[in-house]
Amino acid sequence: MDNKDSKDSKDDKSYWCISTKNIWCVSVDGSKFSQYGWEVTLEELYKQGDEIYVVHISNEEKTDVPYECQSLTLLNKYEVICKGIYPPLNYGLIFQPKTQKNVHAMEDIYKIAKSKNATCLVMGFEGHKANILKKELTKGIIYMINNITMPVLIIKERSIRKKKDTKGFNWLISLNSSKYSRTYFNSFNTALSQVDMENDKVMGITLTRPGDGSDKKEVEEDFYNRCKQNNVKNCSFTYELYDKKTDDIGRQIANFVNFSQERIDFVCLGFNKSKFTNIEDAPAINVIKFAMANVLYCPNPNTR
Repeated sequence: MDNKDSKDSKDDKSYWCISTKNIWCVSVDGSKFSQYGWEVTLEELYKQGDEIYVVHISNEEKTDVPYECQSLTLLNKYEVICKGIYPPLNYGLIFQPKTQKNVHAMEDIYKIAKSKNATCLVMGFEGHKANILKKELTKGIIYMINNITMPVLIIKERSIRKKKDTKGFNWLISLNSSKYSRTYFNSFNTALSQVDMENDKVMGITLTRPGDGSDKKEVEEDFYNRCKQNNVKNCSFTYELYDKKTDDIGRQIANFVNFSQERIDFVCLGFNKSKFTNIEDAPAINVIKFAMANVLYCPNPNTR
């Protein structure tokens, strides 16, 4: 979704490599979205050899927390679940109070994720107190956008393969006009590390403007080459003409997700924070806000 941001990326052959082991850090708070995040991670994305950490940060000053969202309730719940799974999970339960009163719990969660060398942080789109009718991002997601440098899976839906007619997910990867973009590599590789190569479908999309040069053709060729290299059985690529009326790349991508003939389960996007003086102008923001799909958000770690 961003323009070229790494001039030497084309010589870095590591961009062909995808992760064979994931370390998941799943944030839970008792909300339905965090529960969805746990279920999607455990049932669909966790592979043998992965590590998974369930993390909850409590606010000891709050006295109005519902029983099902209280720290001890959640600890007992996830301890029973993790111990009852066979074969055993490679897991950890990290439940602790906030380290500072005036900071968001996501700051502590991020510190824990970094200490575990997590490859992906999983969080719910809304907390247990949020109003889902508002098109406003939670403080946790705002903190994530401003500070977190690892991939984050933002869960909006309980996406389970066995509930789908095709038994596979559709992954939409939003690509920019240069195959040499560092954020392009990050989002593509992160997505491919989660794809079921036999059953899932990988879809690429690039927004183009009249007069775009040969770069857009190179992106399509690179997309298919990378899918072939990683044995993706089902893939497709789409060019969408930039809509001047919308004048908002992120909203246009969200509209494509929401009105696609093929139900999209995950939309994957890169983000280069350094390109925007005002974060609200970044296309990623409106994709996160409006796309009716889970969002795999992959920031460029070299821009913070």
